[in-house]
Amino acid sequence: MNIVVVSAFRNMGARIQQYFRQVHALQQHVGAEHPVRVIAVEGDSVDDTERDLVRMAELWQVPLELVKHDHGKRHFGSTEEPERLEALTGVMKAGLQKVRYVSPKAAGELPPGYEVMDDIMLYVESDLLWKPHDVGSIIDIAIERREDFDIVAPLIFAGEAFYDIWGFVGTDGERFGPFAPYHSSLRGDALVEISSCGSCFAVRADAVAKVGTSFRGLEGLRSFCAAARKKKLRIGVAPQFRVDHP
Repeated sequence: MNIVVVSAFRNMGARIQQYFRQVHALQQHVGAEHPVRVIAVEGDSVDDTERDLVRMAELWQVPLELVKHDHGKRHFGSTEEPERLEALTGVMKAGLQKVRYVSPKAAGELPPGYEVMDDIMLYVESDLLWKPHDVGSIIDIAIERREDFDIVAPLIFAGEAFYDIWGFVGTDGERFGPFAPYHSSLRGDALVEISSCGSCFAVRADAVAKVGTSFRGLEGLRSFCAAARKKKLRIGVAPQFRVDHP
């Protein structure tokens, strides 16, 4: 199983070492038989983010594909402004375009760079704090299509509050809230179907290819998830696994 981690970076110099430390820990967790590489989408930085990405990838011995994508817009905080979401949609598509997958029928005529295909994608925001067991577990669920889920996310917290109240939406159309039980559909540690996730999720590379990068909408991960559901892919949240926002 080949794992690709897709993340976006802008003015992230101070946090890049932590990011690659976590990816390296994932490498150790899954073992050498499951190679891990990173697609880093970098753009609009005014610090040394691009240089530091290359330097830290070499230091932690993580294969890196650096994708340059400048949207030219101002720096945004964690807001739901349409202009920010439009910019993030472009950034996400720039990363998804580099996931290596072709159908098995075309395996005899692989395009350049596809000598090794990706089996699973871990999409994770570059500033999140995560443990290899948690992301490794959602990867296992997604690759095995456990309970028929194609996209699997953990819960995302900032301290004791649920963080990603924009990205996570239940099948009833209600957004997750910051306080327990976060959403009425959650039942202990059971996998639960949702209509949208955010910040961190695992998905098979063939499912990424099925959705493609020409999906409509300018709402970032919400638009990606809406396109996935139109393709009959199921999105689930695994409440027993946790990722933290600093």
